[in-house]
Amino acid sequence: MPRIAAEYINLVIKKMKYSRKARREVRQELIDHFTDALEAIEDQTERERIGKELVEQFGDVRMLGTLLRRGKKRCRPMWKKVIVRGLQFLLVIYVALIFYNAWIIRTWNKDINYIERFNKLNRPVADEQETHGIITKRR
Repeated sequence: MPRIAAEYINLVIKKMKYSRKARREVRQELIDHFTDALEAIEDQTERERIGKELVEQFGDVRMLGTLLRRGKKRCRPMWKKVIVRGLQFLLVIYVALIFYNAWIIRTWNKDINYIERFNKLNRPVADEQETHGIITKRR
């Protein structure tokens, strides 16, 4: 394999930024692709020229790395996708609770006795008419 192709493959794998196993698989696929394309060519200068053309046809290293990473993420098993989405959901809930608590702390009025207000809300209070009706019936 030409040196330029090997360097290109290494750069693509470096830009892929994904799990070691996925990078190994992609590296092997790219190596297989280049070796298949250059298999029938005997002349070393011709191999270098065609290798350079293949590298140019593949395009930008960063874009290819990003596309390969996306492709590998799409092929994840369902249980991994569920775990990842569940953890993302928990992270969003956690951040929302942080903002909610900050809002509560910011708007909390320290001059109000909240325990006293809570007790007043929970004390049973009889209505005037009900009390008057009960007293008149007893007489």
